[in-house]
Amino acid sequence: MSITWLARIAVIASMIIGLGATRTWATGDTDVIVASGTLHGQFLADALFHIGEEFWMRVPSDTEFNRWLSQGLNRKAVILLTTDAARYGDVKNVRILSGTLIHNIAPTPTPVTTDRVGRLPEGDMSLVHVLFLKDELTGSFGAVTFETADRVTATKFEPYDGAHINIVIQIDPAAVSSSRR
Repeated sequence: MSITWLARIAVIASMIIGLGATRTWATGDTDVIVASGTLHGQFLADALFHIGEEFWMRVPSDTEFNRWLSQGLNRKAVILLTTDAARYGDVKNVRILSGTLIHNIAPTPTPVTTDRVGRLPEGDMSLVHVLFLKDELTGSFGAVTFETADRVTATKFEPYDGAHINIVIQIDPAAVSSSRR
């Protein structure tokens, strides 16, 4: 295969992925679900929370947000992107994070081929996508970061890199999962 042929395939694939991800937000009022499932905490690391094995949140210990997430462990949680955060402003068990989305990548802390407890996050990519919010008024960076190495999850955030976004985290107070970690 020639390099030109491979380059063409890469360009076409990136255009298809980009167009597909952009269309999910095109209606303006659509919520994009980033992760949904049971909220778990990482043993001996009270600053780490995850939904599934591929979507992680780092939240500083000894903060109100960390305490709120800890109360939601083993319950159903949904994390979504929305343009209309006001719809969630007075909803019980919801937190809204707003700001400019900053999207970076980092090497995975542990290779996927290594079987090791505490590897984070799992996924089908060799890079971890790290996402955080920047306050538009002060220029400070939010303390909460989101991490994923799952290609599908990462593409949900890509169209909003550098744009104002609302991340809504909702925990169902009644739905306690029977699986414990």
